[in-house]
Amino acid sequence: MRKDSRMTRRQLLRIAGGVGVSAAGVAALAACGEAEPQIVTKEVPVEKIVVKEVPVETVVTKTEIKEVPVQTVVTQTEIKEVPVERIVTQEKVVTKEVPVERVVTREVVKEVVKEVPAMREKVKVRWQEVWADAFQPTIEEKMIPGFEAQFPYIEIVNERIEEAQMYEIYLTQIAGGDPPDVIQIQESRVPQFAVRGGIIPLDAFIGKAGLNLSEIFYAGEWPKGSWLGVQYALPLDNTGAWYLFWWNKDTFEEVGLDPDTPPTTWTELEEMALKTTVREGGEITRHGMFVPEMIKGARTDASFKGWQFPAGGHMFTEDAKQVLFDDAIGLRNVTWQLDMVEKLNDGWDNIQGYMDAVGASRTAFYNDLLTMRVEGVWFLGVMRRDAPDINAGVTHMPYDDTNPNAKPRSISDDGWSYGMPKGAQNLEEGWEWLRYLTADQGNLDFMGNLKRPSSVPKFNEDPLYQTEPLWNDLKSVLPLVEASPITPVNPDIDQLLKDEMELMMAGKQSPEETLASMAGQTRELLDEFFDSL
Repeated sequence: MRKDSRMTRRQLLRIAGGVGVSAAGVAALAACGEAEPQIVTKEVPVEKIVVKEVPVETVVTKTEIKEVPVQTVVTQTEIKEVPVERIVTQEKVVTKEVPVERVVTREVVKEVVKEVPAMREKVKVRWQEVWADAFQPTIEEKMIPGFEAQFPYIEIVNERIEEAQMYEIYLTQIAGGDPPDVIQIQESRVPQFAVRGGIIPLDAFIGKAGLNLSEIFYAGEWPKGSWLGVQYALPLDNTGAWYLFWWNKDTFEEVGLDPDTPPTTWTELEEMALKTTVREGGEITRHGMFVPEMIKGARTDASFKGWQFPAGGHMFTEDAKQVLFDDAIGLRNVTWQLDMVEKLNDGWDNIQGYMDAVGASRTAFYNDLLTMRVEGVWFLGVMRRDAPDINAGVTHMPYDDTNPNAKPRSISDDGWSYGMPKGAQNLEEGWEWLRYLTADQGNLDFMGNLKRPSSVPKFNEDPLYQTEPLWNDLKSVLPLVEASPITPVNPDIDQLLKDEMELMMAGKQSPEETLASMAGQTRELLDEFFDSL
């Protein structure tokens, strides 16, 4: 193995964020096949020939002849002949040549040229992904055959791996000099791999292909695969919209609210949540809203980030080295969330007990035990599968109406993408597959099968989506998503934000202490990482 394709164990461990790297590498599957002729069709246009034809044209002229007949006139002394005029017309035929154009076409047979590339070998592209069994038929029966029909000299070898071990597997293979050609990677991990040289820049491939990423993808999607202006991955799904607002229309109508008018501000959210809350015997039997409930269910997995953007704030500077959330907006964010827990849910313990009894916030939502909730774009397909009869709506996150600069917006700092690891052997062929998965038909095939929005806007106009009643509402929120800078230690920061928010919710520290602790620990993580470079 070439020396420049290796990284030290310490560097690999930093990329993994503490995940250990096993000693054994995964065996290479790439192999070469026989050369196959490529059929190249050359179209020859129909030839046009202009012929000058000279038809005969008849021209009639008129000649006048005067004829004088005799007329007898009798007078007293004599008989006299008086001439009388008579006109006779005579026709004369003259032939005149007048040129007239007439276009005559002659059919030319299409020419087919068989071209056999010199010694071109069949290339096997190894692709590692973590999608579940339910997705494999689409991959194996549609996406791969569709690609190989376009590129008959490329064979895709699909190597499915487990998500829990994916980064350990990647790092082991990179260290052993036997990585796949294309990998599925979370965008929150891209900077980690980029700064340690574990992933290949794509700019040269993008430029050669003439791709304009800002024209192909949503503005909130493609920047997440970059680090300091260099593109390392392209987006697969539109997971930028992690934070969408869902509500039960039937419950709204039951309490006298307009079922088609969700809350747009924090003030309206509080009012509607209280109106849809049901208390019986001093206990809440139906909650209007869990404000800290983010994605996985009332565990504040991302509640600070989720509400920071509609509060009018930011997380980091563009270079991802400095904290921006340690400000008045950040304090307003944490204070408001704690206030909502007390007002809407009678405290954090009550939320925890309720969730333990119900099992999951999705279940509560399906069974009219929770009226409003926050979850990402994927929830539409999940909801149609698990509760197809529920009458729900979807819109953007309500924003803080006490801040004149706040507006409907969502943060995007993670999602699935594809890249090529350091040491990949088949770069040109791997790039073709990567592009097909993200910016081409393979993306529509995969996302359309899931009924989830693509990161490519034009694909979301495809007819296969139009049977979904909520499709236009969901699609209208996607342009509101903004890409937030991703740091090389994003996973660690996410965990500490979650832990600190839950300490505050449990009454163990004040909002001021919580914000200061989150900002301080985040700065320490960033400084430690960049100092180690």
